[in-house]
Amino acid sequence: MRFIEEFGGSVKPGQEEALQEWLVKNEDALAKSYPDGSEYLGTFVVIYGSEKDSGLWRTLVRRDSYAALDRAAATGKVRNTDFDRLNREFNKFFDPSPTAPWSRSLYKAVVDATVYKSE
Repeated sequence: MRFIEEFGGSVKPGQEEALQEWLVKNEDALAKSYPDGSEYLGTFVVIYGSEKDSGLWRTLVRRDSYAALDRAAATGKVRNTDFDRLNREFNKFFDPSPTAPWSRSLYKAVVDATVYKSE
C-alpha cells in the first residue's frame, strides 16, 4: 500500500527565513529520524494553489501502510529521541492559533484503493 500524508500550516509571521535556515541544517537528520514505514519527503512552500485556508507550507510523508501511521504516532510519544527533538524544534515555527490556516490530508494510491463505479 502507498500513502502520502500531508501536513499544511502557517509559519509564524517573520519566521519564514528562520524555518528555511533550520530546514537547511536539519532536514537530513529529520528524515533519518522517521520510523520504519515512513519516509519524510520534504517540506514545501506553496507557490500557487487554490486552497485558501490550508496554510502556505506543506510537509509530505510517504507511509507504506496503515500500521506506519500507528508506528509514527507511537514514536511521537517517546521523549528524548532525535524524532522528538527535531519535531519539537520544527513545530515551534508554526502558528498554533486556532484561526491560523492549516490542513491535514491522507492520500491513498489509486491502484491500492477500493474504488466503486458511481451510479
